[in-house]
This record gives sequence, C-alpha cells and structure tokens, in this order.
Amino acid sequence: MPYIGKDPVRGSFTTLDSISADGSTSYSLTKGGTAYDAGQAERLIISIDGVTQAPNSSYTLSGNVVTFSEAVPSSSSIDYIVAMGDVLDVGTVSNGTITSDKLSSNFYKEGIIINSATIDNNVTIASTERAMIAGSISIAANKTLTVNGELTIV
Repeated sequence: MPYIGKDPVRGSFTTLDSISADGSTSYSLTKGGTAYDAGQAERLIISIDGVTQAPNSSYTLSGNVVTFSEAVPSSSSIDYIVAMGDVLDVGTVSNGTITSDKLSSNFYKEGIIINSATIDNNVTIASTERAMIAGSISIAANKTLTVNGELTIV
C-alpha cells in the first residue's frame, strides 16, 4: 500500500503470556513460557479491567518482573500485556542504506577494507565462496581456518 510521506514504523510487537491477578503487586513476564525482559516500562502496554496503565507511575519494570503501584485484586483481569519491540531489535536493514560512515574504522577506512592480522575464531570458507587476505595473517591457538572454496593471500 503506498503512503504519502514516511512509511509506517515497523516493529516486533507481541502479546506476552497471560497473567492471572492474585492480589499481589509483582508478576513475572513471560513469552512462550520463557522469561521476557522488555528493557523498560515504556515498551509495554498493560490493560487491567479495560484500563490502560501508565508506565513508571502505575507500574515499574525490573528485568522480567512488572511491579504495580497497587496490588492487583484477584477479582481484576489483567487483559493483556503487549511488548512494543525487543531490546536491540533493529529489524532488517534496507538495501543501500548503510554508508561507509556507519562502518567501524577497524573494518573500513576511506574506501579501504581493513583485515585483522590474526584470525581469532574458527573460520570456514565454503566451497561456493572465495576469500582474500591482504598481507600476513596468523591463526590464534586452538583455532582453525578451513578452506573448501578459494583463498587468495596477497
């Protein structure tokens, strides 16, 4: 669907697991049965008995534990908790949007690709890949360089 102006923001919005009110103030947040840390209270939308709660005044967040400013009576219903985006979830970068300014100077300087003088991890060059190393290179202890494709050292 076309839009005039900026495209709508896309994110990783998800409904967390249901929580039953039991008269306490603190509840553990989970997603698919696994502890879920939203990062900060502002990333949550919480509804109790049809009323949206205000982050940092109606509730606070510490790790995966949400603590309400008042006990939630067992007669109340925690309707839903929606998490608005995972911490550090940047999604997929569009083609052609990363410029050289955004690349680390350890990797790229003024149009020149910089390679490390030491391989610190196990590296495999697949049979469908070609790689090139400029200058001497060493391989850290207990690490391997496996070449199934092509490797050129200049």
